[in-house]
Amino acid sequence: MRPEQIIAFQETQLELLRRERAAALEALDLAASLGSFSASLSRQTEVMPILREICLRSRRMIDLVTTAIYLADDETGDFRLALCDNPEREQAVESTVTELIRDRSFAYALQTNGPCFFLSPEKGHILLHAISTSKRIRGMLVGELRQDRDDILDTTRKLFSVVMLSAAHALESQEVNRLFHEDNRRLEKKVQMRTQALTEANDQLRIVLNSLQAGVLLINARTGLVEDANPAALAILRAERGDVVGRPCMGTICFEQDEYCPFNSTFTQSVNGERSLTAHDGTVVPILESVKDIYLHGSKYYLKSFIDISEQKALQQLREDVENITRHDLKTPLNGIINLPDVVMGLGPVNEQQREMLQFIKDSGYKMLKLVNMSLHLYCMERGTYDYQPQPTDILPVIRTVLRDLRGTLEARKLRADITVQGLPAGENTNLILQGEETLLHSLLGNLIANAAEASPKDGTIHIDAHRQGAGSKETVLISVHNAGTVPKEVRNNFFGKFVTAGKKGGTGLGTYSAHLIARTMGGDITFTSSETQGTTVTITLPGGQAALPRSQPVSKDGAEITVP
Repeated sequence: MRPEQIIAFQETQLELLRRERAAALEALDLAASLGSFSASLSRQTEVMPILREICLRSRRMIDLVTTAIYLADDETGDFRLALCDNPEREQAVESTVTELIRDRSFAYALQTNGPCFFLSPEKGHILLHAISTSKRIRGMLVGELRQDRDDILDTTRKLFSVVMLSAAHALESQEVNRLFHEDNRRLEKKVQMRTQALTEANDQLRIVLNSLQAGVLLINARTGLVEDANPAALAILRAERGDVVGRPCMGTICFEQDEYCPFNSTFTQSVNGERSLTAHDGTVVPILESVKDIYLHGSKYYLKSFIDISEQKALQQLREDVENITRHDLKTPLNGIINLPDVVMGLGPVNEQQREMLQFIKDSGYKMLKLVNMSLHLYCMERGTYDYQPQPTDILPVIRTVLRDLRGTLEARKLRADITVQGLPAGENTNLILQGEETLLHSLLGNLIANAAEASPKDGTIHIDAHRQGAGSKETVLISVHNAGTVPKEVRNNFFGKFVTAGKKGGTGLGTYSAHLIARTMGGDITFTSSETQGTTVTITLPGGQAALPRSQPVSKDGAEITVP
């Protein structure tokens, strides 16, 4: 090679190096401005300015006839054309992209970290570059090349990928800003609406509180001061507003028992029930109250609402007095009915049929007397004043007596009754001793077996099982009554409640309630299971023959135990 050729070749190489250097410097300048890419557009809430900037920077790095950007739809997974900077070529670009999607070239480019080049139907080169972060694909840049793809330096290609990554992050920031901006606008609107609603609600609440017949007090949990009181509360307290509001609740309102005081450490969020408070003039007023802890403006308060139940208490006492008088007065004519058959039989001879009728009258009188006495016993059990005198009692004779009393019902419905003890059929000499009163046991089992007979399908069997478990002072006797019927779903959650009944014509809802009351009085418990496949089983747990004697406790009207201090 002649010297001049060598010089020309070297000059050509130098020119290529200068061009590569210039391109690299230009690309580095673009890379250096990547920081301003996000800085200038990071606060954008609209996507179009960012897309225009991406097209502009792409053209500065690579000579493109057309630049288009497709954005991904996260919900459908589709790509839609968001911007084409050469409207005249938009249709051609759409056609080319459709073909690239069809032959999966588009999908290939999405999985590639750098630029991809494909031939277009017009025999030109198409540039595809995914706009994505490491976690999410935001879109695709599509460019129609003006220059030959081989003229694009590797450095330029690498830096182009950096620009696309920066563009993806700019789009991420834009979406966050958009969502944040939308949330801010929604929040501002909500704040305005809530402020207006709160103002209206406060006005309405004040109107409602002032019109309530129930007293309402608002007590600061930190200071113990009464901060508000409605007119009904002031009327019940027999006080003026200045006598209550701004004063400590202790000394202004006295709780009956410490455990019901919100400032006691044992208080738990809410208390409901009958209490008494001391009015401003010293009068003790019985009330039905609810105390709940609430938070207002970040501070804890106690909301005490109550009604004066003095009249209800007086009416309740009057009703109980009338019921007791009625029970007492019923005994006098019953004694006459019970004694009358003996008087008639003593006056002269009677035939066998007449004797049976007189005996039936006498037996019915005794049953009625037992019912009256049991009604009085239940009343005493509810009040916790029943004098329970347990003694060792054989449960088998009681069960047989109940079945004999229910013989008519069992025969009418063609029902059988099986008795087992410790899982084995009970014989005539079988016994099982527990602690109890025979009268209460008869009433308890009578109610449960009668219910089973009424609920059981015809031609069915009532299974009565008794067995003991434990030993010594912890010995218990379990008595279960099973029938194939089911308890209606609407009463299962309150099966032992007072007056709870469903599907029984003439049912009073007192059978299971009194059974629960008696079981608890006798120091035991009662539970049940019921399903369409297994039928219904009521299980009574009572102290065994050696168990410690229970202590009577009052029971509330819904069957729940009340703890006596």
